[in-house]
Amino acid sequence: MQTIRTILADDHELVAEGIKSLLEAVPHIEVLAETRNGKELLQYAKALSPDVALVDLNMPVMDGFEAIKILKSEQPSVKTIAITMFAEKPVADRVMELGAMGYVLKNSPVEELVEAIEKVNNGDTYCSVIKTSKRSSVINEQLTKREIQIIALIADGNTNREIAEKLNISHRTVDTHRTNIMRKLDIHNSAALVRTALKEGIITRD
Repeated sequence: MQTIRTILADDHELVAEGIKSLLEAVPHIEVLAETRNGKELLQYAKALSPDVALVDLNMPVMDGFEAIKILKSEQPSVKTIAITMFAEKPVADRVMELGAMGYVLKNSPVEELVEAIEKVNNGDTYCSVIKTSKRSSVINEQLTKREIQIIALIADGNTNREIAEKLNISHRTVDTHRTNIMRKLDIHNSAALVRTALKEGIITRD
């Protein structure tokens, strides 16, 4: 089988190293490089011309949404797969609209990620199964894409200042989003917010 050349973009070093280690055990998949943000991803993609790019959605400097859109426009030969903790169908739909050919949850087994890479490399699309419910659909309609990003970052243990830095917005803006999220979901603390988000499938744990 021909080797599939990939690059990986994820600002969490431990997560990136874990994914790289798993893929290095697969004989026909090669990880050419790791990057920590969307801007670096575009630079490496231009220099290395990989077959497939694995792209986290939440990254500083340039997030995965923008990077996927630009790659589709400027380097259409590079096929992209979003790797994310957003178990959220509207987010998956949006990413695919921007040009991604795959959408894989970070808690998926390595066999699923390998299958996604193989299918996408062959020109097919792949999307992890995302469980939804009537209640979660209503919740998703209430929340904006930015609010869902912030919920995921809160669940990942980030402070408001860290969230502001990752999303390149002000600390005050994060405070406002957080207040709006709590109001919309009728929740009054971060622990309850994370529990609700996990229960309703808005996010999933790595």
